[in-house]
Amino acid sequence: SGSLLQYVTDTEGGNSGSPVIHEQTGNAIGIHTHGGCSTAGSGQNSGTGLSHAGLQAALASPIGICEGSISLVGNPPSILSPGVAFAIGAQVSGPFVPGSVTLHTRNDGGVFIAQSMADLGGGLFAGTLLASACTDNPEYYFSVDNTTCGVLTSPAGAPASSYSAIAGTATTILHDNFEADLGWTTLVIGATSGQWERGVPVNDPSWAYDPASDSDGSGQAFLTQNQLGNTDVDGGAVRLESAPIDMSGGGVIVSYDYFLNLTDSDGTDALIVKAGVGGVYTEVTRHDSSGALTWRSNTLTEADFAAAGITLDSATSIRFAANDGDAQSIVEAGLDAFDVSRVVCGPVGENYCTSNGATISATGTSSLASNDLVLTAQGVPANKKGIFIYSMTQQALPFGAGTKCVGPSQIFRMQPLLDSGAGGVLAKIVDYGALAPAGTILAGDTWNFQAWFRNGGGTFNLSDAVQISFTQ
Repeated sequence: SGSLLQYVTDTEGGNSGSPVIHEQTGNAIGIHTHGGCSTAGSGQNSGTGLSHAGLQAALASPIGICEGSISLVGNPPSILSPGVAFAIGAQVSGPFVPGSVTLHTRNDGGVFIAQSMADLGGGLFAGTLLASACTDNPEYYFSVDNTTCGVLTSPAGAPASSYSAIAGTATTILHDNFEADLGWTTLVIGATSGQWERGVPVNDPSWAYDPASDSDGSGQAFLTQNQLGNTDVDGGAVRLESAPIDMSGGGVIVSYDYFLNLTDSDGTDALIVKAGVGGVYTEVTRHDSSGALTWRSNTLTEADFAAAGITLDSATSIRFAANDGDAQSIVEAGLDAFDVSRVVCGPVGENYCTSNGATISATGTSSLASNDLVLTAQGVPANKKGIFIYSMTQQALPFGAGTKCVGPSQIFRMQPLLDSGAGGVLAKIVDYGALAPAGTILAGDTWNFQAWFRNGGGTFNLSDAVQISFTQ
């Protein structure tokens, strides 16, 4: 009698919500909620009896599951080309009011503007994100009036939550597919299992909660205890932290793919993302819904970090903590395709000269007042030192393994010496106030820029060059 059921039985994590059945009659008499051990060491499990008033009320007014949905087709774009409209689609299922499928868009926190979407048939609908100016932050969501469920949105909770992007040209700061060790560290915080490990997913056929493969197809990812058997996170948290990353200079976006399979989605179990600046870590976002066996993508913009009160600097670290707040639930997590980029306006200037090395590009603007010029050399050998050089004159002189395209008159170096990292990229935010006095750039000047870098084995090489005319 009463509303509390207690019994000795063998339960496992994930059994919560199962019916408690009376063997003699075969009738369900309650719902299993949690298990554990008594002080005597025997099993002690509990459930809620059908006589519980709250359960009786819920059974008397079942809500059920809505037979309808609306979702974005494909992954949400994180970067949009400035001045170019972007076609986007939605998939709708279930009965809905004709003409109610709508795309809602806004720019930089303005008012959402509704746009009816074109019916392509088969539940597919098409809309357009209007052209945005460089560095604008367009936001959007979809809605449909389902005839039985009411208004449904994608993402859920819109307009309080929405998809977002940034308009500009992306320059990679760091890309990590976890095929190599780029300095991530792990820490177990009270958990008895589930520590982060880098490797090829084991895909245990006897354990139905881990991913079958990595996300980006490179082979490896970071996973919570990537071993056979029941090795999810239990009784605490496990933390994965990046090495410090230079995220100064503005326009930074952080994107990643994540795996999160939960049997308890009440918000306690989650993958929590924090950013650390100066040793102080602040939560930026948390993922607390289960994606079952699928990988999902997320992008954090400069606006997301600012909303959390974080100003990104030259030594910012990102933390991912998989947390199990209930020892009887399952938490399996993964991380892959981690990318940090800077979105700027561009390109700027005109490339010239040919060399056997990397390709240089300039983004941002040539305005001295804006002070937002970024030089990037791609195709540099990984983990090599390099530097950007510049001059007001041009030449084509064989030099090292390439061609010196700047000079022969005064050639200046932009300090400090840079490292190309695992991605083979040199990037430099040009600070006009930090240039050598003789190499000061003035409005009306035309300068030529080139990257010099080591090849290994005592040799060096150069990129092609870019010529830029500067304005006030």
